[in-house]
Amino acid sequence: MRLRRRTLLLGCLWLLTACGSRSGAPDPVDAEREAALARFREQAVAWAPCDPSIFPEVLLEPLATLGDRLECATLRAPLDWEVPEGEAINLGVLRVRAGDEAARRGAILTNPGGPGGDGLILGALLGLVFASNGGAELGFEAAAPELLGAVSSAYDVVGFSPRGVGGSFRLYCGTNRRAEPPGFYTDRSPENVQALLTLGERQADACLNTPLSQYINTEQTVRDMDLIRTVMGDEKLNFLGYSYGSWLGAWYAKRFPQHAGNIVLDANVDFTATFEAIFNDFVRGFERAFREVALPFAARNDAVFGLGGSADEVYAVYDGLPEDLKAVLVQGSLSIFAALYSSEAVPDIALTLVAARGVDEALEAFGDTLTLDNFDAFAALVGEQTYAEDAFVDELARTYALTLAQDYLLYRDFLENGPYPVELPPEGAVGTAVTCNDAPWPQGAEHYIRRGNEAHESYPLLGGALTAEPCGFWGAPTAAMPETPSEMAPILMVQTGFDAATPSEGALRAFDSLPNAALIYIENELSHGAFPYNTACVDAAVAAYLLDGTVPQTRVQHCDARPLPGETQVYPPGGVPRPAAARVSAQALLRPAAHHPLYGLLHDTVRQNAADFFGRGQSSPWSR
Repeated sequence: MRLRRRTLLLGCLWLLTACGSRSGAPDPVDAEREAALARFREQAVAWAPCDPSIFPEVLLEPLATLGDRLECATLRAPLDWEVPEGEAINLGVLRVRAGDEAARRGAILTNPGGPGGDGLILGALLGLVFASNGGAELGFEAAAPELLGAVSSAYDVVGFSPRGVGGSFRLYCGTNRRAEPPGFYTDRSPENVQALLTLGERQADACLNTPLSQYINTEQTVRDMDLIRTVMGDEKLNFLGYSYGSWLGAWYAKRFPQHAGNIVLDANVDFTATFEAIFNDFVRGFERAFREVALPFAARNDAVFGLGGSADEVYAVYDGLPEDLKAVLVQGSLSIFAALYSSEAVPDIALTLVAARGVDEALEAFGDTLTLDNFDAFAALVGEQTYAEDAFVDELARTYALTLAQDYLLYRDFLENGPYPVELPPEGAVGTAVTCNDAPWPQGAEHYIRRGNEAHESYPLLGGALTAEPCGFWGAPTAAMPETPSEMAPILMVQTGFDAATPSEGALRAFDSLPNAALIYIENELSHGAFPYNTACVDAAVAAYLLDGTVPQTRVQHCDARPLPGETQVYPPGGVPRPAAARVSAQALLRPAAHHPLYGLLHDTVRQNAADFFGRGQSSPWSR
């Protein structure tokens, strides 16, 4: 119906152009469109105090220090920017106003990634950190307090809920068609591969049954972003985006080069590629981070963890676990997958492996099938296990093991009580719609069987999950990233060398596509998303660029990584065994000096969005 209407409009436009051009009469179609757009571009923004219920409790007291600088509003935008006279939607927006309104230079729009991440909390957190002189007034060890404080004086910091999530209108995907929960994706039997395929197909069907899903793509979102710029009265849009936010920011800069201001892209996806290629990078990046960062860390500290003195020996502990316990270890409450988003969580990966080895031994000793009725007896057995020689590690691992045991029971119960209705909440629905709508995907089952099998052989930690891909059953995309214009404002990219979710190879390909971009590169850092990094090399450079567009003097500025928790030096990929004389205490490894809790919350907001996005296509008790 929409296609027919567009065809008729185009036909009318041709006739009016052919017949009306002689008289010079205005084009009624253009006039109608401009009038429809004006109702959005000229809307008054009713800023008001934010509802405190949208924030985590830990944020309420610090945010109160902002006073009336913290405000929220709801904007109206077209459902379809190609048909602005049609239906309208709500967009939730938050801002921390510039501290010196008389000297205000504009706004910095922020995005935490996903796709599917709600940006309101990130906007509040970044606004709070900048307003408190880089967090120095909150107890942060701020590396560039004066510069970040100056940014807060001159710029509003804005967070928004992208269409489909949060404080904007919400997209839900669901169908009464059911799907059997597949086993862990490392099971490549024909039956389990088919279950993975069916799950992907049913999720695509659930979203395609929702007509709104065709309007959830990055093209529509960047036009929403430009609307935010327009109604705030700014000539330029400044932007700080993480992960998918780099895809979003690059798209905006290409679509609206005349309005692109200071654009910072952190934890960069390869925005020259398709999402399918990005996912291939993704599973490769996690495999490398696991084997070349997390496992060597455990091996260097074998005296603490007792998992083995080489990365291969530590990997053998993981590889020897039963598949259902691996599923819990990767996807559950103590997910090693989620831990690989942050350098600070690397010691937790080693501790979780210690706990999982003990749970495996308890399962073998228990003998019976674990059920809710006999779980107490199994939990008692888990509690009696010895996990490590070090008493501190032993006690922590026992606590972790009890959590793994509970997750294991939950997972087994989940597998045995399907099939389940196929439903995706807003975050997963938007992640699926954007991924499938933004770029083409090969269609059909055979490609994804082969893709998952090959990825499993090369990258067994996550590779098999590529089989359960909804986009293989979606059809054609509804958007396409614009070409890079001949003139673009200089973009500043920030990238860590061992980012698992957005590996450096893809980030560097994207960087190479932008001749006037600059890059801050932290070579041996693992974490997904760096800024603020609490080193002057990173934070001062980003703050100077956000403040007045000053780019580093060299195209690539190399910054030193911080050591992993408890360690005093940075090890190259693969690392080297730590000499026995340099043994670090368990307390130093597992309970290092903590960052301010809000600093952790800021980075966790980015990393959790990314982790949730990958889980959108998986079926488990934790995705429901």
